[in-house]
Amino acid sequence: MDLEFQKKFWESSKEKRRKPEHPVIRYIYSKITYYLKGLNAGVNGTKILDVGCGNGFLTYYLEKCFSVVGLDYSKEMLRINPCKNLVLGDVTALPFEDKSFDIVVCSGLLHHLDETSIRKALKEMKRVSRNYVVCCEPNRYNPMVFLFSIVKKEERGTLKISKNYLLNQLCDGEYCLSDVFTVGLVPPNKTPVFILPFLKMLDSSALLNKILGISIFVIVKRK
Repeated sequence: MDLEFQKKFWESSKEKRRKPEHPVIRYIYSKITYYLKGLNAGVNGTKILDVGCGNGFLTYYLEKCFSVVGLDYSKEMLRINPCKNLVLGDVTALPFEDKSFDIVVCSGLLHHLDETSIRKALKEMKRVSRNYVVCCEPNRYNPMVFLFSIVKKEERGTLKISKNYLLNQLCDGEYCLSDVFTVGLVPPNKTPVFILPFLKMLDSSALLNKILGISIFVIVKRK
């Protein structure tokens, strides 16, 4: 994985990126926020770190329910992220004390890193969490995700990510598995708004989500 290439891509202001308020983004990331609400009873007091927050797809919706800090290494991404508490930083050396957050979450980050950086990032995420670590990554077994990963160089790291890969990285002497599942049938960046109602109907099928879910969710809990 060419990390310098990745950095140039995320720092580019020429890329056309949807805003967090876009109807497709709102549908997808409101659902993710709903999953995270189920992890803590005291939602309003819950502190969350969104690692690799980018332009705010997830941070924007988490901020409506939790106390959130977003971290990213791209100045351009943070510039266009509309959220309040944003930190420029490196996921492999998080600038926070041990057990600073109730939940540490990363969405669509790990497949942009090399093997060494993934291990360091997850170690850091577990260090600064006092309860849960949540990883959401593209599911390489979904045909659309697989083809997109082959075509788009920036997404090619998806091909190495699987449920077992994430479980092996996350579960250890300190953390145990809380939940793992595949979910979602709506691609965030390319789905036209006019077909969203149809995809929502498909998305209501638990079986289709289990077989063809676009995203892998792995949630681990500190023992």
